[in-house]
Amino acid sequence: DHASETLATKADLRELELRLEARFAQLEQKIADAQTGLIKWFTGIMIAQAAAIVALIKLLPGPS
Repeated sequence: DHASETLATKADLRELELRLEARFAQLEQKIADAQTGLIKWFTGIMIAQAAAIVALIKLLPGPS
C-alpha cells in the first residue's frame, strides 16, 4: 500500500527526534568551542594592541 510507505509512524518520528536532538547537541558543543576560541584570540589581540600602544607612546618625543 502506497500510503503505508509514505506515512511516518510514531516510532519513525521518535527516531527522527532523537537524531535531531543528538545533532543539535553536537552543534551546540561546536558553537561553545568556537566561542571559547574567539574569546582567547580576542584577549590575545587586546593585550598585543595595548602593548603596541604603550610602545608607540614611548616613541613619541617628550616635552622640550
